[in-house]
Amino acid sequence: MISKHKFIVLLILIVLLGTGLRFYNLSEEALWTDEMVTLHTLRQDGFGDVIWKVAETELTPPGHFIMMWKWIDIFGESEFSLRFLSALFDILAIILVYLIGSRFNRRVGIISALFFATTMLQVLYAQEARMYSLFGLLVLLSTYLLIRYAENRKFLWLYIVTMALSLYVNYMAFFMMLLHLVILFYYKREILKEFVLASFVALLLFIPGMRILFHQIMLRQPILQKAFVAKGIPLFLANMGIGFYMLPLGILVLGMVIAVPLFKRLSIEFKRNGLILLLIIFIL
Repeated sequence: MISKHKFIVLLILIVLLGTGLRFYNLSEEALWTDEMVTLHTLRQDGFGDVIWKVAETELTPPGHFIMMWKWIDIFGESEFSLRFLSALFDILAIILVYLIGSRFNRRVGIISALFFATTMLQVLYAQEARMYSLFGLLVLLSTYLLIRYAENRKFLWLYIVTMALSLYVNYMAFFMMLLHLVILFYYKREILKEFVLASFVALLLFIPGMRILFHQIMLRQPILQKAFVAKGIPLFLANMGIGFYMLPLGILVLGMVIAVPLFKRLSIEFKRNGLILLLIIFIL
C-alpha cells in the first residue's frame, strides 16, 4: 500500500517531467504552416476583425484565437510566446488525467498521468500554436466534472460552462457531448434527462458561434468537394464535403454505442483480461 502523501509526491514528479518535455526546445523550430495561419489570423486590429478572419480562413470556432490575440498583444509574437499557453494547458491536463484515473484508484491515476505526460504525440501537440491543447484540457475537465456531477448535482453548472467553452474552441465538442450521453445512458440513466437539459443550455450559450459555423460550412463545402474529387476520393464520399472529416468520429461514436453494453455484460475475469476491449479499439 502507498500512502496518499507518496502519491502526491509521485504526481508532482510526473508533472515536473511533463513540464520539462513540453518546454524543451519550445522555440527551437520555426513556425510551420498551420502555426503561421494562426499568427496571420491574430494580426488583426480589433476583436471583431479576429472573429471575421477566423470565419473566413478557419474551420474552427474563434475562442482560442480571441484568447491568443490578447496574449500576443502583451507578450509578443515569438515562437515561445505563441506556443507557451499550449504547453501550459497540456501540463494542467496531466493533473486532470490523474484526477480522472484516481476515481478508479490512485495507482490507475498515477500510471495514466505518467503515460499522458511522456507520450510523444501528446508532447508534440503541446508545442503547437493551435487550439488542440486547450481543447484537450477542456475535454478532460468536462469529463471530470461529468463524473463529479453524477455524484453531486452542484457540479452541473460547472459542467455546462465547460461544455460551452469547449464548443467555442473546437466543433468536435459536439461529439464529446454525444459520447458523454452514451456513457450516461448505460451507466447512470437516472440523471440522463438532467444531462440532456444541461447540454441544451450549453448549446444555447453557443448560439453566437452557430452563425460562424454556418458561414464556414457554406464557404468550405464546395471547395472541399472539388478538392476531394481531385484527390481521387469516390464521388459519393467527396460530396459529403466537411462531413467526410466526420466519418472517423461517427464510426467511433457508433462503436461506443455497441461496445459499452457488450462490455457491461462481460464477466469480471473477461473484463480484467481486456482482450475484447483492445480488439474493439483496434477495429475502430
